[in-house]
Amino acid sequence: LKGGYPLSDGTVALSAESGQGYERYLSLSEDGRVSKKHCVIVHRGDKLYLKDEGSRNGTYLNGEAVTRPVVLQKDDVIGLGGTRLEILNILRESE
Repeated sequence: LKGGYPLSDGTVALSAESGQGYERYLSLSEDGRVSKKHCVIVHRGDKLYLKDEGSRNGTYLNGEAVTRPVVLQKDDVIGLGGTRLEILNILRESE
């Protein structure tokens, strides 16, 4: 994934289909192991959280299964299906 994916206040769904009820989403339809409603990244305050949405193949952060919402940090790697997404930068509201 090149060019980044900016996220302001709100939620972005990572899924195999368009949004699944979310206004903003990143479709990963080319990856057959990504669920229709796989996971979400939620922006609350000055933090980003990764939450699995009951996906069949699981969501991983730095190789560890995500079983509850976890805070994302710069250089973290999100794994879903055969796709890997690296967090390149997190801009805080004060920046």
